[in-house]
Amino acid sequence: MNGHNLFTIPAGFSFVDVLAKGIMGFAQNDPLSLAQIHILLPTRRGCRSLREAFLRINDGKPILLPRMNPIGDVDEEELDLFLGIDISENMLDLAPAMPPILRQFLLTKLIHAKDHGRGIAQDMALAKALSTLMDQTYTQDLNLKDLPSLVDEKLFSDHWQVSLNFLKLISEFWPEILNDYGMMDGADRRNRLLKSLALHWHKHPPKNMTIAAGSTGSIPATSALLKSISKAPNGMIVLPGLDQDMDEKSWSLIDDSHPQATLKNLLNELQCNKMDVALWPNCKSDLEGKKHIRHFMSEIMRPPETTNQWQSVKESLDYKISNFNIERYDCAGPQEEAFVIALALRRSLEDKKKTAALVTPDRKLARRVTLICKRWGIEIDDSAGKSLVDTHIGKYLILLMETICADIKPISLLDFCKHSLCMPPTRKNWRNEIRHLDKNLLRGTMFEGGVKGYEKKFSHLNHLAEKNSYLKDVMSECLDCIGFITEKLKPLIDLSKDGNAHPLDVWVKTHIECAQEFCPEDILWA
Repeated sequence: MNGHNLFTIPAGFSFVDVLAKGIMGFAQNDPLSLAQIHILLPTRRGCRSLREAFLRINDGKPILLPRMNPIGDVDEEELDLFLGIDISENMLDLAPAMPPILRQFLLTKLIHAKDHGRGIAQDMALAKALSTLMDQTYTQDLNLKDLPSLVDEKLFSDHWQVSLNFLKLISEFWPEILNDYGMMDGADRRNRLLKSLALHWHKHPPKNMTIAAGSTGSIPATSALLKSISKAPNGMIVLPGLDQDMDEKSWSLIDDSHPQATLKNLLNELQCNKMDVALWPNCKSDLEGKKHIRHFMSEIMRPPETTNQWQSVKESLDYKISNFNIERYDCAGPQEEAFVIALALRRSLEDKKKTAALVTPDRKLARRVTLICKRWGIEIDDSAGKSLVDTHIGKYLILLMETICADIKPISLLDFCKHSLCMPPTRKNWRNEIRHLDKNLLRGTMFEGGVKGYEKKFSHLNHLAEKNSYLKDVMSECLDCIGFITEKLKPLIDLSKDGNAHPLDVWVKTHIECAQEFCPEDILWA
């Protein structure tokens, strides 16, 4: 492969901004030429980020953008519509991908049917683990049918055979289920689509400029696609953050645990070395100013076998740590840690030309930082998304079910009734009713849950209210309110109390019906 087909954008640069500027240079600011360029990025989010980068470069003015497609989430419609590939030409007639949640439930059912189950919670956890294993197997372009050959009964202990018998669920029984449903695993389907695209471009190289940017080829099917692009006359590959400062000995000792391992493996697949990789055109002007920090990061990432060279590196590098804008804070606890990070983000945003990002695998820390920033009116775009249970409607639905599970005891009942979505359309003074119910009935000595518990409490209070007309009126209002609540919750209460097992669809339907009794449909599902 020639060096002019393979590029890298070094660490320290904004990948999408530098990439967009380089592509604009190739198009020579000709809108029609720019629109004919085709760019492949790892994810749909990468495509959105690059679109935003083009808009920033063009000061927000309308522009004909290049065609952008995610490599990791390709489908037949995109192959046909955007790439002009005839599916029938590649003899590609794939079954639809099975939704992840359906797969997990079917695996849970399979685990239980084969007497491996230990209860619904553990079965669901095992099903999720099996799903992950299957996806990893497909990602590495391996076959599930080869699992039985992993263990030699003569060489390994019996417990290995027990594990292998369990894995027969996905090597023997799962393919039959997929066949019955007329579906296939999503990762397997993605691999086949990518291979089909690679084969098509190997036979018919794309005529227009095609750029694969940001991908490291960690998936074998992706690596094959990148190889096809590299051999195309108008194909280009742009690697993210290739370390070209690392010495050859250290580079040769990199193993699969190293951050540069996927890039090294990709270069080996493309039959070239890192010195064959050219800098992306508009990186050269700013490269000199960032060389010290790149050298520093390269030294940090040395493989263990060559870390002895750290003894002499201090004298060979003309830099000071203070020049790298690296700060360290020792915090007393997680809340203080989140507050310090939020302050750092806020400080960056005081300069309108700056942006800031927090990169962390700790979801609790991310949520804390988001809430603290929200106090200052800073809305954080969390790329990990929000769990359904953390959404407004998710909390409402969970509080409803928790009320039933807690036998409508006061604390759980009030949590549900005070939720902002709990607004029964037939109760005009619902908030006041709940406040009176809380103040006059639910406080005091704890009492047993269920409808009978409230009846006992009422009988006791009614005795006290015989000589107090005001208290009598309040009790009448509370009795009406609790009667409404128990009436509307009765379908769910009956399901939980009859002692029988019910199908999931029955629970879901009843749950939704009760939720809609306390919140209008147009508001609940808006």
